[in-house]
Amino acid sequence: MNRTDPSGRAACAPNAGDYNGCTAPPPPCPSQGVGTPPWSSVPPGTFSTNYDWAELVLVDGAWEPNSNNVTAVTQWMASEQSNVSQWWTGGNPNPRHINPLNNGLGSGGGAGLGAYGTLPLAAVYVAENLIGGLYSQVVADLNSSAAPSITAQAIWSSPWSEGHYASPRTPSIWGSAWHTGNVASVAAPSDLW
Repeated sequence: MNRTDPSGRAACAPNAGDYNGCTAPPPPCPSQGVGTPPWSSVPPGTFSTNYDWAELVLVDGAWEPNSNNVTAVTQWMASEQSNVSQWWTGGNPNPRHINPLNNGLGSGGGAGLGAYGTLPLAAVYVAENLIGGLYSQVVADLNSSAAPSITAQAIWSSPWSEGHYASPRTPSIWGSAWHTGNVASVAAPSDLW
């Protein structure tokens, strides 16, 4: 799959050295010290919903943005918060807080408590964190476009969430608080993109 933004420019590759069909290396990710995601100048309105953001995460990680993978990521986002109508906050009460999956990498607040300047930047760091080595089964499931329930089990078993998405009523049952089923498509404020 050619990893490009909507303008056709090569997308940021957290796994530098993997050109994914590009003729030249893509620009490095922000955490590598230089560069910004090339879609940072994409016209307003190109992206808007939680489904768009899930696709950005998948493209940033060089995973196919198909139905299984998008469903897995949107259910994951819904599992990180109680208010899907403000999915970009990761459950933070501040509506300007950007961290849909409560990712600690690059957010300035370890353990997922920090925030990013834009939603595309948050997507880059989620992909980079997943590829970083602690989430190999999640990466394998996204690579194979596994059923969302299979990818969910890999996420529960990973160190992403200390509570492993267990309900307080059933703390020993990992995934008991995981969002299953459809997730509403909700637009984020345009200035967060």
